[in-house]
Amino acid sequence: MKKNQLIILSVITLVAAIAALVANNMKSNAVSNKAAGKALFPALSANVNKVQEVEITKGKNIINIQRKDNTWQVVQKDGYTANLSKIKETILKLAEFKTLEAKTKKQDNFGKLNVEDPTVDSAKSILVTLKGENNTTMAALVVGKQLSGSVTAVGGEKTYVRKMGEDQVWLVAGGLLIDDLAIDWMDEQIMDIPDSRISKIVITPPKGKPVTIVKNKPEDKEFMLMDLPKNKELKSTGELTQTARLLQGLRMKDVSKAEKVDMSTNPNTKTDIYTFDGLVISAVSMQKDSDHFITLDARFDATTRFTPPQDPAPKQIPAPDGKAQPDSTATSPSTASSPGTMLKPAAEVQTEASALSEKLKPWTYTLSKSKGVAFIKTMDDLLKAKE
Repeated sequence: MKKNQLIILSVITLVAAIAALVANNMKSNAVSNKAAGKALFPALSANVNKVQEVEITKGKNIINIQRKDNTWQVVQKDGYTANLSKIKETILKLAEFKTLEAKTKKQDNFGKLNVEDPTVDSAKSILVTLKGENNTTMAALVVGKQLSGSVTAVGGEKTYVRKMGEDQVWLVAGGLLIDDLAIDWMDEQIMDIPDSRISKIVITPPKGKPVTIVKNKPEDKEFMLMDLPKNKELKSTGELTQTARLLQGLRMKDVSKAEKVDMSTNPNTKTDIYTFDGLVISAVSMQKDSDHFITLDARFDATTRFTPPQDPAPKQIPAPDGKAQPDSTATSPSTASSPGTMLKPAAEVQTEASALSEKLKPWTYTLSKSKGVAFIKTMDDLLKAKE
């Protein structure tokens, strides 16, 4: 009988302990979830325009993007222009983040959600810090694992986050993927000039014959290769058009200050690209191992602007009264034009050239292999023996 009483007493004690534990957890969760649905950084929304710096930390790698003279610059890339839309998206998402649910506070569980200490080399978490004037911290958030959902899924994307210096992990509404490479925070597009503007390209290699590609009129459909040898032909009909797209969607792989890259270590190729409206882009290219380095500059040259051909003066036809009168079938020079020819005004091109020169001249760009080889094309690259 006493044995049974002891068993019953033990069971009652265990049940009471479990009930107390459950009650404590429910109380803890209730307290934690009182903050659910609230902004992580309440003051940030009204002060997004006061952010002066975005700092990204992953292990020992730190990226600083700072606002200077109304532009955002990547410090680790010699102050090159940052991707403005990406900066805005990051700041606004931090300001808009609202908690959905309080999660763990146990540090042992942080690694599972990728919200562990971001300064550790092996960390998968990334710390995003927003700073204001005088280097004051406006927000510091450890961004962890993202739960992806379809567009139609209830709640959409969600992200595990933790305020730096706090143990509470939150699941917040919205996705935020943070890149931890400096190049990914830069404005990778160098320029975008379509082949429809191009009138001539001259590629001068270190040795051998220059490659000259021309289009006589803006409305012409095809480019022509000058000085084509009689026993040679183009490898493909679209080869010249592809070459003419040198500046179309031109993006960099990396960048550094011009003085940091010695362009004299390998042979250089000079490339001059002319547009119908007078813009001239000059490039100097160097291939070193698997890298393609290039320096660029821009200028305006009025002498290279395309001039539409004018119709001849109207013929003078003798009238019955002996006075000359113009031929009614002739076209007046004032209305003559080259079909489809719409050139930018010279003043606009001058402004464009000045802005491009200011942007391009201080830098040496690293291009992808596909873009890099386009700047160093030779006659042998374009031609094959006639069949």
